[in-house]
Amino acid sequence: MKRNVSEHDFTEAFRDYGRQDNFSYEGLKALYEWFEEYEEGTGEEIELDVIGICCDFSEYDSALEAAEEYGYEPDPLEYNLDNMDTLEMSIDEARSASHQGPCDEDVRALSEVEHIARQLDAIGADEIREEIGEIGAWDEEDLKDDDENRQRLLWIACGHIVEEYDEEEAEENAIEWLQDRTTVIVVPAVEYLGNRSFAGSVIVRGF
Repeated sequence: MKRNVSEHDFTEAFRDYGRQDNFSYEGLKALYEWFEEYEEGTGEEIELDVIGICCDFSEYDSALEAAEEYGYEPDPLEYNLDNMDTLEMSIDEARSASHQGPCDEDVRALSEVEHIARQLDAIGADEIREEIGEIGAWDEEDLKDDDENRQRLLWIACGHIVEEYDEEEAEENAIEWLQDRTTVIVVPAVEYLGNRSFAGSVIVRGF
């Protein structure tokens, strides 16, 4: 950088400008390393501009959060029935109806979401009854209630999707999507001595 700026000088400059909360401490260290590598790779000297950096870069808890803010839509997740039908939904939808404690009201609310209701209608009451019946958790009398069968199938589907969800893969897909469009700096997780730790984050250049 124009003038010899150490990592300490870099992080303190954000404090001097009252911008220490724009980035985590680990994020500032990652930014400093990125600028150092950029200068070495391009031979270009960069002036330390705290306000400019805060305008250009933002730190997010996850790449998925950052990507979704810029319009990224992950592929829907699927639950496959034995008859080859599928139920598709987002991970947030699946989690909304699969969690600790009673889920009945949340499952019913999800079943009324238009694209979920449309899929359940397309599968049909008979196929749903057959799918539920193979699980063996409900007797013949229970299975006479087609509406309850819809709720049961949706609850099972949500639980399966949540259980099978691969967060690492979702993050990798989001990072790849972002990298095709802008600069992404991955800030790794850090375990400190004692009880303190840092879960990791990403810094994204706005686009």
